[in-house]
Amino acid sequence: MSDPEKRVAVNAVIVKIHAITGWQIPEPAIANILVDQLNKKMQESYPTVNVDELEYAFRTYSEEVKDWGKQMNLSLIAEVMTPYLRDRAQVSKIEEQKTSMQIEHKEDLGDKAMQEWYDHTALAVKENKARLEFLPPMLYDWLFKAGKIEDHKIYHKAAAIHIGKRLAGDVLNPKEVTAFRVMYKAGVFSGKYITEIESLSKSIALNNYILKNK
Repeated sequence: MSDPEKRVAVNAVIVKIHAITGWQIPEPAIANILVDQLNKKMQESYPTVNVDELEYAFRTYSEEVKDWGKQMNLSLIAEVMTPYLRDRAQVSKIEEQKTSMQIEHKEDLGDKAMQEWYDHTALAVKENKARLEFLPPMLYDWLFKAGKIEDHKIYHKAAAIHIGKRLAGDVLNPKEVTAFRVMYKAGVFSGKYITEIESLSKSIALNNYILKNK
């Protein structure tokens, strides 16, 4: 992507961040500087984050924002990106461990490996370092097979509510929000939401199990 294209992309992101957070875009002279500085900040501090992921971070981590309505600046943007990158690193660590265990146990993950994975995940949950939607459904499957955890289906409604709240913050895709609300009201989901609700309900069940067994 050329420098002019990057500036256009960053400028669009600033407008979308404004729509999501309510932060005010500075007057034109300062706004041009903000575009330039955010472009540099992304290259220096967020080199592995593209503009789509930056938007996702603001849609899903909006609860981290404490200064609604203020004038947009790099420090405010960092308030969202810092916890997002922290959690992304945590997920990557878990995925790396998962991959390592899968290589070590090619035929299947044994109970010892699964227990180690569970212990690591449980510690992250108890220390509030793991977001709900990042908890691995495979651990739920392992516990359910062992008869230690309740059926995740009782959490389907909770999962749908969680997804609905996330979508409600996506002001840029009103049609998708409306479509989900229709499905929720009917109690029948289709497409990607079937798998997403199934997976998230397992994560909720796993989270509750961990908290009950501190």
